[in-house]
Amino acid sequence: MQLTTQQQTAAFLWAFLLGLGISVLYTAISIIRTLSTPSKIQLFISDTLFMIIVSLLNVIFSISQTEGKIRFYVIAAELISFIIWYISVHRPLIGLIKCLYNHLYSKCELLKRKLIVLFINKTREIVFVLKKSFKQKKI
Repeated sequence: MQLTTQQQTAAFLWAFLLGLGISVLYTAISIIRTLSTPSKIQLFISDTLFMIIVSLLNVIFSISQTEGKIRFYVIAAELISFIIWYISVHRPLIGLIKCLYNHLYSKCELLKRKLIVLFINKTREIVFVLKKSFKQKKI
C-alpha cells in the first residue's frame, strides 16, 4: 500500500528530527573524544555502540513511519539534517571546546610551574633557616 502525501511529509519531518538527534549524539561522542584521548579499544567500542544505536533507531523509525520499507526521502532528510548540524554547530563547537581546553590547559600548566617555583623557594628558605639554626646551636 502506498503512503499518502501527509504520511510521507510527516515521515520526512520526523526523519529530519531523527537525523538531528543522531547528530547531537555524534557531537557528544566527539566532545568526549576531544577532552580525553581514548585507546583503540575504546574507539572501537564507542563506534560500534554508535552504529548499533543508529541502526536500531532507523529500523524502529522505518517500521513505525514507513511500514518497514526503506524510503529515499527518509535517508535524504536524515543526511540533510546531519550535514546542517555538522557544518553549523558541530565544527564550531568542537573548535571552541579545543580552544577552551588548550587555554585552560596552558593556564593550569602556568599555575603548576608557579606553584613548583614557590614550593622550591619556600623549601630553600626553610633549609636556609634550619642550617642557620643548626650552626648557631653548634657554637
